[in-house]
Amino acid sequence: MTAGSDAPGVQAQRTLMIKEAVMAYSGQLKRRFENEGRRRLKLLQRCVQDAEARVVAAAAARVDPVTFLNDWVWLYEPRNPGRGLPAVLPLTLRPRQVDFIRYLQELRRNRRNGLVEKSRDEGMTWIVIGYYVWAWLHEAGFSGGLGSRKLDLVDKSGDLDTLFEKARFIIRKLPAFLKPQGFSEKLHSKEALLINPTNNANIKGEGGDNIGRGGAPACTSWTSTPRCPARIPCTPLSPRTPT
Repeated sequence: MTAGSDAPGVQAQRTLMIKEAVMAYSGQLKRRFENEGRRRLKLLQRCVQDAEARVVAAAAARVDPVTFLNDWVWLYEPRNPGRGLPAVLPLTLRPRQVDFIRYLQELRRNRRNGLVEKSRDEGMTWIVIGYYVWAWLHEAGFSGGLGSRKLDLVDKSGDLDTLFEKARFIIRKLPAFLKPQGFSEKLHSKEALLINPTNNANIKGEGGDNIGRGGAPACTSWTSTPRCPARIPCTPLSPRTPT
């Protein structure tokens, strides 16, 4: 028997092992997400029932973006149901992702630009948008820019692949006591624009070669414009803050 004659059987066995490993890992993830979902539900219930708990939770979210992301931000992953996982998931930051949030804060404090190269499927887009929503909620006069190589990738109503629909998804999932008072999607959510009516903060969208020219801090999840023709996933950040 030659080595070549074993190839189909070996390949089938390898495929089966990979499938079993993926399903086992999916099972671990599902249990982790279920546990996190129960924790968040208990937190929300305490806040609904106890005014003091609401005040404490809101203060913790306002002071620390990591707490805000870990307690209140949800994301959407349409590929998950095929792996036995829910499509709507609680965002749970890994240690390196926490470091990234601290890096964003440091850039803004020091008024410096930054560039982050990343691999796919690491949740970077959701994390950055969640951070922008945190700043939009809590910093008076904040102005942030979200951009991509084409404006159609920045905002398209109902398309969660676009950046602004992700931001709207995050805001919709927030409990009422964390949303801006008087906020209405009809009035304050326009094409490629989110306005906070209580503190005049905004998030603007830009596409193509216009990224970063509107005066707002610019962040994009894919650089591929005439001014920056690189074809790698990255996150340019221009962290200007109101003075």
